[in-house]
Formats: sequence, structure tokens, C-alpha cells
Amino acid sequence: MKTSLSGLLQNTRRFFAPLSGVAFGVLYGIVCRLVFEQAGTFRDVYATLGISFLLFSPLVLGFVTGLAATREQRSGRLFWLSAPLLALLVAEVFSVVIALEYAFCILIATPAFMVEAVIGGLVGAAIAHQRDKRNQPQSMLGVVIFALLLPYLAAPVEARFPVRSEVRQVHSSLVIAASPETVWANITTLQPIGPGERREAVFHLLGLPRPLEARMACEQVGCIRRGEWEDGLAFDGRITRLEPGVSYWVELTADAAGHTSRTAPLEAIGGPLFDMVDDGYVIEDLGHGQVRLHLYSSYRLSTRINPYAAAWLDFLLADIQGYILGVEKARSEAGG
Repeated sequence: MKTSLSGLLQNTRRFFAPLSGVAFGVLYGIVCRLVFEQAGTFRDVYATLGISFLLFSPLVLGFVTGLAATREQRSGRLFWLSAPLLALLVAEVFSVVIALEYAFCILIATPAFMVEAVIGGLVGAAIAHQRDKRNQPQSMLGVVIFALLLPYLAAPVEARFPVRSEVRQVHSSLVIAASPETVWANITTLQPIGPGERREAVFHLLGLPRPLEARMACEQVGCIRRGEWEDGLAFDGRITRLEPGVSYWVELTADAAGHTSRTAPLEAIGGPLFDMVDDGYVIEDLGHGQVRLHLYSSYRLSTRINPYAAAWLDFLLADIQGYILGVEKARSEAGG
């Protein structure tokens, strides 16, 4: 009977050991969320902590997952990847439930989080291996406490360094079989995009709204070209440069007052972290009834994770540009 009970306890521990790391990740995320709310808005603290939170939290989550596993589980190759990733997945699901508006941010951070969680799991499992060899479990207490506090210990140090702002430009182009005059008419005023013209794109699958239409009040410097998007988002573009039939540039001002989405990136437009700066169209006449249409978009980014955030924003803006250029190409080639 005693042997059976011992075996049952051992099997129970084998099953639940990796889940202890998952449970910690969930609890750790909830505590972080509550701490952030006490310090101010989640967005403000997100901007303040930056690398401290986004880098060290997944590392700690993976670390504890590896530290909590049994010796048998650590000996399996599948564990090194599956356990930290499982802990991360569950923690992210709970984070989305707590703050659905940040689902987009969590999604784009996931690739980096996965790498960090696996690294943390490897370190935790390696330390657990040394613990088992020495048979001194209490010696790990200081290490665990330090790991739990690591994001908060690093944050004051990180806050001493200024946030770097940068303006980046994204450029896309395509060839259109139409006259410059026809293309010009389609890029100055973008008539409402009908259901038949709408297509799925990566940016929309990730939860961002699609452009609907844009109207230019007049073709003069200082005039406004207003672009309407889904969910009530809009941009007012004041013309700063204009060469009729060839090119124009607009300085952008986001109008998010009427948008219905609470998605974090839309909330951030025009704030301290991110803003759109300008858009520009250039028609390059290739002759023989063809033109190359160029679309430029500039944005300002002011975070502590600019390289990672910029990689995603460049990709998403290029995808949005491709969507808009595709509509303008189809209409121009159809003679519209």
C-alpha cells in the first residue's frame, strides 16, 4: 500500500511539475498587471519598463518552468522546448483575457517571447540539475527570489537612459498599365473601396483596420486630404508639397476620437510612443502606357525596443501600402 501511494505521488509530481511553471507564469503576469495599474496606465508603464519587462519576464517564466520540472522530464529532449512554450502560451492567453485590447501587442511580441522563454527554461533546468547533484534545494531560494525581482530591479537602471526617438520611412511601389493622368485621379481621391475590392491582408488578420476611402479637398498646398478607415479611424493629411500629375506629400494628423476599436496600437497613435508623420505619392512615367507608382509613409517611434518594434511596423506598413496600391492599380488599369 505504501509503495502504491509512493508511486501515485511520484506520477502526480511528474504530471504537475511542468504545470507549476505554467501556474507561476499566469500568477506572475497577473501580479505584474496589477502592479502596473497601481503605477499608472498599462501603456505608460509599458513604455517606461520597455526592455526590463519585455525581455526579463519571459526569461523568468521559462526559468521557473525549467526549475520546477522533475529530473526525468529534464532528461527528455522535448521538454526543453515544450514546457517553457506551454507556460508562455497559457500566460499569454490569461493576459489577453485580462486586457483584450493588448492582444495585438502580445501577438507581435510572441516570437521574441518564445526565444526568451526557451532560454530561461534551459537555464532553469541546468540550475535544477546542479541542485539535484548537490541535494541542496534550499540553496536555490536566493536565485528564485532574484529571478522574480529581476524586471523590477532592472527597470530603475533602464529608466536612467533616455528614450530614443527615430523617424522611419517605408516605401512600396508597383507598375501600373495606365496613363499618369488616370493614376493621378485615383491617388488624389480614393473612392470608397467596395466589398468586392476588399481582400484579406496580414495587417487585417492581425486585427488592424482596413482603409475605406480618401478625399482631397483641393489640389493646392495647405489643402486637406482626409482618409477614412474601418472602426472610425481617420487621418487628416495637409498637403505640404504638390507637383500636379506627378507627386504630392501630406503631413498626417491622426483622428482617433471616433474610432470604436480599443486595440492598443490605435490607442497609441499620436502619443509618446508612436505617430504617423507623412505620406507621399510619386508617379514615375515609364512610357509605353505604363507608370511606376511609389508610395512613401513615415512614422515616429519612441520606445526602448525600437529595433524590434520597427521591424514589425515596417512590415505592417508595407503590407498596408501594398493593399492600397493594389486597389489603385486595379482601378487605374480598368480605366476608372
